[in-house]
Amino acid sequence: MTTRQLYYLVTISDLGSLSSAAQVLGISQPALSKFLTEYEASLGFLIFLRYHRQLTPTSVGRYVIDCAQKILDEQTRMLQMLRAVTDSNHARIRLATAPNRGAIIYSRIYNQFSHRYPDISLTLTELYARDQPGAILHGQIDLAIGSGRNSDKVTDLPIAYEELLVSLPVSHPLATAEKIRLSDLRDTPFVLQGPRHSIRILADELFQEAGFNPVVTFESNDVILVDSMLHQAVGVGLVSQAHVFPCEELVYRSLDPPIHQTLHIRYPLGHTLTEPERYLAGLLIHERLSDSRYKAIPSAETEELLRIVDQDSQPATDAISPSQAAIRAHAAHYTAPELNLNTQLLKYVIAIVDEKSLTKAAEKYFLTQPALSRHLHNVEGMLCAQLFTRVHNRLKPTNAGKVFVNFARNILQIEAEMTAHIHAYQTGHGGGIYLHCDPGLSGILHRQVTGSFSRLHPDVNLYIIESGRETAQEALLNASADFGLYFSCEEEHPILDSRILDEDELVYCFGTEDCPDPEQDIRIPVPVSTAMHPRRIMLAPQSSALRLEQDRLLGEWPGLPAAVVCEARPDILRTLSMCGAASTILPARSLNQEALSRCRSFEEPQNYYLLLVHHPGRNLPAFVKDLIRLLNDTFETYFSNHNES
Repeated sequence: MTTRQLYYLVTISDLGSLSSAAQVLGISQPALSKFLTEYEASLGFLIFLRYHRQLTPTSVGRYVIDCAQKILDEQTRMLQMLRAVTDSNHARIRLATAPNRGAIIYSRIYNQFSHRYPDISLTLTELYARDQPGAILHGQIDLAIGSGRNSDKVTDLPIAYEELLVSLPVSHPLATAEKIRLSDLRDTPFVLQGPRHSIRILADELFQEAGFNPVVTFESNDVILVDSMLHQAVGVGLVSQAHVFPCEELVYRSLDPPIHQTLHIRYPLGHTLTEPERYLAGLLIHERLSDSRYKAIPSAETEELLRIVDQDSQPATDAISPSQAAIRAHAAHYTAPELNLNTQLLKYVIAIVDEKSLTKAAEKYFLTQPALSRHLHNVEGMLCAQLFTRVHNRLKPTNAGKVFVNFARNILQIEAEMTAHIHAYQTGHGGGIYLHCDPGLSGILHRQVTGSFSRLHPDVNLYIIESGRETAQEALLNASADFGLYFSCEEEHPILDSRILDEDELVYCFGTEDCPDPEQDIRIPVPVSTAMHPRRIMLAPQSSALRLEQDRLLGEWPGLPAAVVCEARPDILRTLSMCGAASTILPARSLNQEALSRCRSFEEPQNYYLLLVHHPGRNLPAFVKDLIRLLNDTFETYFSNHNES
């Protein structure tokens, strides 16, 4: 997996929603869903449970996500240290724009960029479009925006185009024409830009195609001076639509056929833009396209860059939903695109360090030397740092290279541990299982189950958590538990799968003073309306499974209040009931014969089940079969002995 994919997992976990995560990540929800489905399929188990449109990590999913976060944290620390050891050039972005436009563009984007990246210095160089590729190639600038032809020396991202217009004095014979052919201006004096200007380069090509050399009355590299001479009607000119300044002295006409020039974002060939560079590029595109005279050239790349700026500039509202607040908070810390490495790239760089040779490192991984060199170049491009220097025909890591390799080894170690854990979970030789159980059962589990399970699976942790039935069910639904073990009068749950370990019946146990005729057959139920008259009663603790059923049954006869004289664990209630201390409601099989003689069934029999419950969507490892067998055997024996006593 790449570090960006790890970030996908962390983001899904943090936001609990594919749609919210997709919004933050800037990808489509179907694409994110496909990634998650394919990744879970490759593992053979679920990373997330789907419940009420929320995604909650499973127990093994939490481990994977924790490891993913550790790797991302290591990546962040690595980038911080790389910036600390590299020279100042790597703490700034060198921007190039065309002369005369640069100051305007720079002033409009500077505050927004510096607010988001206060530690990065943004410097401006004004360069003609024809000079920008060379400056990028020689490492003099990092990013440029300019017009003109594509260059095969750099990455040229076309973002917009503008029309080339003819500027004419209002007195010119062709001033009233709708369109003008360039050949019709053969004998007309021209005011032109200097030979390095992108419009002049394009104009010279057009003159050659039209078959004539223009009469140049005035030319200058100073665009402002050129505009001034045009306004003085010294001659006609060729100007971009973005340089049209309507006035009484001039008219502007389209050429026949129309001519356009393209505006580009330029950066080094093969370089992956860092997050600050991506943000700056988005600002530049947004600033230019805010001028209606530029027509956008749609592409996935420009849309992605604009999305970064749009997310940053969304106005805050007085009231937003918690989910939207979470999305915004997460988006503010989104740094994944800054570096997108995978395991293999890390291994390649480490091999170069260990072997001190590109050739030997390439042989180790059955690569050609040029192929490995390209991989190294890509990594250095992402980092904006040189990782190696050549000393006596050997590659020696730079300070940045040493930092990168140290963190790369750490990341690979975390990934190896994660892989081993996943494999152990898949094969049933590691990990942990979380069992939520009724408080009255935890003692039995600790005495008779945990030891036997540990002997069978010494490398698997069995976590027993005491909880009420409702808490256990919620834990199963939100994937914080693997199994639930609790009592219930309901045999089934609408979502969870249940296995019956024992079946009993709840009965009403009378105190000695309230006991009905002992000669009456206990199998004949006593009408509750007459039997349960106001009397002293003992109840189980709040939120326990038994208390939930006691409250339910007592609540069916609200006109029959009872004085609660005791709240105690079911085992204590059992002892007190057998002494006849007061009335209560208990499972029949928990009582001896003497106590049972004072018990009566409810008019509608109340079945009482011991259930082992799990979520049907969970992919549980093989060792749970042994746990289920131990639980079955334990409670079969326990209840059998209980009945005999």
